[in-house]
Amino acid sequence: MPSLCTRADLGIGSRGSRRHRPGSPLRMTIVEVIIALFLPPVAVFLKRGIAREFWITLVLTLLGHVPGVIYALVVLTRES
Repeated sequence: MPSLCTRADLGIGSRGSRRHRPGSPLRMTIVEVIIALFLPPVAVFLKRGIAREFWITLVLTLLGHVPGVIYALVVLTRES
């Protein structure tokens, strides 16, 4: 009987290594994290554009840098 589950379904590449699935919620690059640490509104703008999340990040960053960073990391880790 043929297998119902293929290597692609398991996320296994041709050499047996796991691939990163594009729909996973923790899809952030190191560059996005670094930008989020130093310029949280810019990181959110690059990921989402001028949207509600950008303005919330901007206000939180102006009130205090740490809340802006935390919110930016939450926005970047959340699925679109």
